[in-house]
Amino acid sequence: MMRILQQQWIRVGIAVLLSFFVIANGYAQTRTVKGKVVDVKNQPIIGASVKIVGTSTGTITDVNGLYSLSATSKDKLQFSFMGYTSKEEVVGNRSVINVILEESNVQMQDIVVVGYGTQRKANLTGAVATVDTKILDARPITDVSRGLEGVAPGLTITAPTGDLGVNPSIKLRGSVGSLGNGASSNGAASPLILVDGVEVPNLMMINPNDIASISVLKDASSSAIYGARATWGVILITTKQGKFNQRAVVDYSVNFSENTPTITMNIADAPTNAAFLLAVNQRANPTNPADANGGFVYANASTIQTMKDWLKQYGNKNLGEDIVRGRDYDIIGGKFYGYRTYDPTHLYLKRYTPMSQHNISVSGGGEKISYNLSGAYLNQSGLLKVNPDSYKRYNLTANINGVVNKWLELRLNSMLSNSDYTTPFNLLNTASRYNAFYYMYRWSSFSPYGYMNGQPVKDAVNAVRQANDNTTDAILSRVTIAATAKILEGLTFDADYTFSNQDTRATVRGGDFYALNTWGTPNSSTPSGFNYGIVSTNTNYIEEDFMYERTRAFNGYFTYKKKIDKHDLKVTAGVNTEDFIRNGYISKKANLLINSQANIGLASGTQTVGVIGAGYLTSSPTQWATAGAFGRINYSYDDKYLLEYDMRYDGSSLFPAANRWAVFPSGSLGWRFTQEPFMRGITKILTSGKLRASYGMLGNQDVAANSFISTLTPYYGTNVNVGGSLWYVNGANQTFFGTPTTVSTSLTWEKVTTADFGADLQLINDLNITYDWYQRVTSGMITAGSPVPLTFGTTAAYQNFGALTTKGWELQLNYRHIFNNGLTINLSAGLSDYIETITKWVYSTSYTGYRVGQRIGAVYGYKFDRLFNVDDFQRDANNAIAVSSGQYQLKPGIATQSKLGTFGPGDVKYKDLNGDGVIDAGDGTVANHGDMSLLGYNTPRDQYNFTIGASWKGFDLNMFFQGVGSCKNWIASSATLPGFDTGNSPSLLTTQTNYWYTPNVTDPSKSDYFVSQVKDPVYPRPSNSGSSSTGNFQVSDKYMQNLAYLRLKNLAVGYSFPKSMISKAFIQNLRIYISIDNLLTFDHVTAPIDPETGSVGDAIAYGRSYPFVKAYSAGLQVKF
Repeated sequence: MMRILQQQWIRVGIAVLLSFFVIANGYAQTRTVKGKVVDVKNQPIIGASVKIVGTSTGTITDVNGLYSLSATSKDKLQFSFMGYTSKEEVVGNRSVINVILEESNVQMQDIVVVGYGTQRKANLTGAVATVDTKILDARPITDVSRGLEGVAPGLTITAPTGDLGVNPSIKLRGSVGSLGNGASSNGAASPLILVDGVEVPNLMMINPNDIASISVLKDASSSAIYGARATWGVILITTKQGKFNQRAVVDYSVNFSENTPTITMNIADAPTNAAFLLAVNQRANPTNPADANGGFVYANASTIQTMKDWLKQYGNKNLGEDIVRGRDYDIIGGKFYGYRTYDPTHLYLKRYTPMSQHNISVSGGGEKISYNLSGAYLNQSGLLKVNPDSYKRYNLTANINGVVNKWLELRLNSMLSNSDYTTPFNLLNTASRYNAFYYMYRWSSFSPYGYMNGQPVKDAVNAVRQANDNTTDAILSRVTIAATAKILEGLTFDADYTFSNQDTRATVRGGDFYALNTWGTPNSSTPSGFNYGIVSTNTNYIEEDFMYERTRAFNGYFTYKKKIDKHDLKVTAGVNTEDFIRNGYISKKANLLINSQANIGLASGTQTVGVIGAGYLTSSPTQWATAGAFGRINYSYDDKYLLEYDMRYDGSSLFPAANRWAVFPSGSLGWRFTQEPFMRGITKILTSGKLRASYGMLGNQDVAANSFISTLTPYYGTNVNVGGSLWYVNGANQTFFGTPTTVSTSLTWEKVTTADFGADLQLINDLNITYDWYQRVTSGMITAGSPVPLTFGTTAAYQNFGALTTKGWELQLNYRHIFNNGLTINLSAGLSDYIETITKWVYSTSYTGYRVGQRIGAVYGYKFDRLFNVDDFQRDANNAIAVSSGQYQLKPGIATQSKLGTFGPGDVKYKDLNGDGVIDAGDGTVANHGDMSLLGYNTPRDQYNFTIGASWKGFDLNMFFQGVGSCKNWIASSATLPGFDTGNSPSLLTTQTNYWYTPNVTDPSKSDYFVSQVKDPVYPRPSNSGSSSTGNFQVSDKYMQNLAYLRLKNLAVGYSFPKSMISKAFIQNLRIYISIDNLLTFDHVTAPIDPETGSVGDAIAYGRSYPFVKAYSAGLQVKF
């Protein structure tokens, strides 16, 4: 018994002893480890992650870079921070571990976001460009697209005007892409724009500060995985996410700017304007010309002298807005004559207008959850001086990621954006082209602005002053639910579902314009000489437009990664579905009960309801759905031989059931030749080099509505000019339908194939060069069929026939170097060009129209020779120029231009290129186009950009330049051609006064008869050219506008305070800066228009539109 007890006690003692040693050993190995994490400049890194490898245990550094955590001697600590190379340290017997982190050679921009995943930039085989999102941080831009102007070769972003809230046009590698039916209306060559994997209807709704990365997928190989809607490439935008195991970080930025027009038109003074318009009338009747009409106000030779006297006496005085009869105007013989010079630009526009932006975000995370919450506010005031326009935007974004367990992660991304645009109703004319800026330059400078006897006159400024506001309110809400499941080692499954909704409500608040009717017949019985009352027509109404756009998208895909020795394989396969609907209504009611209270309930007229698209909001109802299965294989051998193959099986509801589905393959190869043994001798110079090639096919679903359906056009109402009917039964007008359209049974997808060859080089680690040459062929374009006889009864069916080939190249250079003294230099440059040529088309012999061999953007016209002089014409017995059949008679040997109009001394003489003695366009064919020739191209050529940046001891400087090497366009507008559209009494600009002019057109006996007093005039003798390119203003090289330019797009100077100075205030980073947009422009434009200006709706209004602006701004960026 005793032995048994002894054995038991021995066992207990051994157990206790072992336990003691285990516990003692545990206490000996577990200790508190602390230290400091700094960068190479010995500055503390705030928020660096310190984690025990293989566990979820960790911490982050404080404002001094200090950390503390418990660890054992066998534990390994991992130190990491974004932008720095991670470092691992074994604890061992140390209790203090200080770490220096170095900036990473593999920055975020070296990891590229591609379709359904990411890739190392070094292993890309497609044409993919990345955009440094820092360019969006320090500029007072209102939307993402304007911040992307010029930053990626091949990406063209244009806005026709500087108007508030305008969504710019975005094109990639071309201007049209396709000439197929519906291509223009659907924006061909416009890339698919995805934010977090789902399309956004308008980039204006996105807060630039929310963006984490931007990738531009240019070729078929890189974009094919997105299918039919990615025909013209893809712009992938990802938003910022929180980070696990990171303390809360607060970012705040604010920017205040003052905007001023880059250029404004200056109208010539009253006597100069009147003399020009009188000269126009003298052509029709030299001895007794009609009074010049400056816009319902008249002038003649006598009153022109009064205008000059007025300028001498009052030109330098501020007379205010009071218009005094006898001083500023008179009514003579029942006609209104003006004497005063008015400056509508000064009356309309502010010199400077403010804008402010605020952004705030909070991000961070723990072991299981991370978050990024942000908000933004933009407030932009417009340029209108009275009743100013405005644009406001509010953004809220919440991105939350959570780890459920070892194999499942969940994500929730939500976005809310609200934009409000306000602009005054146009009480003068509701047509789209007749906005406030059109009227600002419409009338001559002796057309009155202001008040007569305290009553407003009918002028455009008073119209804006009295107008109610039109408002457009758009709300975008979007939610994405996503999950990632780690199924097996190397195998994951991702799924996401997005619901996006945008509601747009526009309210058009009309009303009556009360003023003195200076546009009507004078009434001498009133003090002012004019009747006071309602002077507007068809403006007393209220219109409510409501439009909704719904998008639902689902993506589900598997990703498998496996690396065995030198073999690296990645396979992605999945499905994508998306559907979209746009619809809405218009409600309109006339006869407002209270002019200043414009709403539906306070109008007594009959309420009418219509379909969206026929009113203020011009987008038409539509609905479509797409679905596709996709797959991609990425393979590399020894990290130097690269292969990618993509396949997409795509279907679109826009096509008939029999031809709805198609397969679109693509592939690419890459060779990192500097990894080869034979290149080792030069790798110190050529650090990295890669050659790549890709080829692929995509389908184009941008076709016009009902292209595959036979439709009948209804005719109803009594106005045949707008689709009315002339069928009557029992005296009642009847609705009837036209003949049905014909549809080809073989009509199917347009096919777009792209071949791309590129090279990526890195020299001495500092200089990166990327070059791409590409050819894109759009085949089977849906074009009009061959002509059919009239007896066929309807038009020919559309067919897949045309082909368009785009050839282009792109070059990008990036240089970055850090000197020993800490000075950092950043230089970059981009250059690109493309040519689009029709390579297949329905038979056509037209010289200027679409045909095989025609380049897109070609401008044809006549060659300018000189201005006719008096010696070019025959004389009659009275020494006057001989006239026959209404034409001045040219001397023998001088080519006649009678087919183009009536020409005399001072008019344009065109070149007789074919030498037949007649200036004309022949029969308009390629074989006989007379004296017409190619004058240039209105598509931009040789687009370029370059950036110069430097930083040193906290100071930073950045200059961004953008330009176009060649672009010529014929602009038929009074902004470019004096007297164009004379019927609308256009103003004469100060830049247009150098025209052919003689005061003696009424007396043939004078020696200077038909001899211009202006030496070497630029512009011809004034004439009434109407609103078309005729007579002196036939399309010709003389008055083509050269729209090539170089612009200092942005200049920014900033200073970042040292961390040692701000860390005690719990501030990680603090930067202040000043920035100027559009500071300098170098161009050859002869008209006072910005070279980036485009046409808005009507060519006549070109240039008479909302100006682009320079933005002088100051801002602050702070991180807590």
